[in-house]
Amino acid sequence: GAYASGHLLFRRNTTLLAQPFDLAALQLTGTPSAIAENVGYNPVTFQASFSASSNGAIVYRDALPGAELVWFDRQGVRLSQAAPPAEYNSLCLSTDGRRIVYDMASAVTGNIDIWTMDLTSSASSQLTFAGPVEFYPVCSPDGKDVIFSALKPNVPNLFRMGVLSPGQGTALLTSPFPKIATDWARDGTRVLFSVLNPATSWDVASVALQGGEPRMLVSTVAEERNGRLSPNGGWLAYVSNESGRFEVYVQPASTTGTKWLVSRGGGLQPQWGADGRDLYYIAPNRKLMSVAVREESGVLVASAPTPLMDTNITEWEVSAQGGSYAIAADGNRVLISTATGANRPITLLLNWTAAITP
Repeated sequence: GAYASGHLLFRRNTTLLAQPFDLAALQLTGTPSAIAENVGYNPVTFQASFSASSNGAIVYRDALPGAELVWFDRQGVRLSQAAPPAEYNSLCLSTDGRRIVYDMASAVTGNIDIWTMDLTSSASSQLTFAGPVEFYPVCSPDGKDVIFSALKPNVPNLFRMGVLSPGQGTALLTSPFPKIATDWARDGTRVLFSVLNPATSWDVASVALQGGEPRMLVSTVAEERNGRLSPNGGWLAYVSNESGRFEVYVQPASTTGTKWLVSRGGGLQPQWGADGRDLYYIAPNRKLMSVAVREESGVLVASAPTPLMDTNITEWEVSAQGGSYAIAADGNRVLISTATGANRPITLLLNWTAAITP
């Protein structure tokens, strides 16, 4: 929503509406009037794609879907489309590469649900139906289950579901603090997640699948999130803004206090290669970067970051917690939620109050 010219502007389905709003009483009055049709929506920020000024001007973006899921090789050459244009937010790829799980916003309602697709048959199915927001899926190592976040009851909590058993899922971890799942340990025993603590902002934590209290892995006054365990479970990659901008760091999973800066000039969304010898991340210019890593006598040795390709990730937000890409097990292909390249018109509407129904 937005307030302008005595009205509250908001998107309902794909229509931009304006309804009189009494600032003194803080109440809506009258009836809503349609101002524009086919107005877009950002599934990452949950915002309608419009802005209003105080001088009677509105700008809005068309509701055409802006992303598609596409396979690329390591040189950035487009190989094939995995899923057609839609409003994607985050995705994960099963270890065997046969299935993807992703969250997708409805073009009409804006509701975000978890979906899955069999890459062999290209058959897709919806997994969640319970509420307006179920998002940020994390695939289990065996590809049979998914952990995701849902606004139940009031903040994002963690839920588990079988990818062949659509429904509501079962609660894994609930608390008053927002939580976003980011990784599933390769041994299947625990899930990593980001948690918003009022005292320390976002922190990195883990919880055992069999239950028990969460374990804090990285918690400072800076913002840490997007935790990812190396395949052997020995190293933890995450992002932090302790330097004033988000960078990718790696530390021992045992949290000894030692850490290494891996990115240069900013980085988000770290992911390990299947063999643990490469670490990937997205640079601020949306390039996919690769860093060769190895361990020598308990010390992490990391190469200089190498740019692989332009990802053209859409709806880019530094606040996003999930993954906009996934690395295939052989390391030779990358699945990316990339821009379609389609023309998405931006319209300037003047004197919109003239369209208000008396």
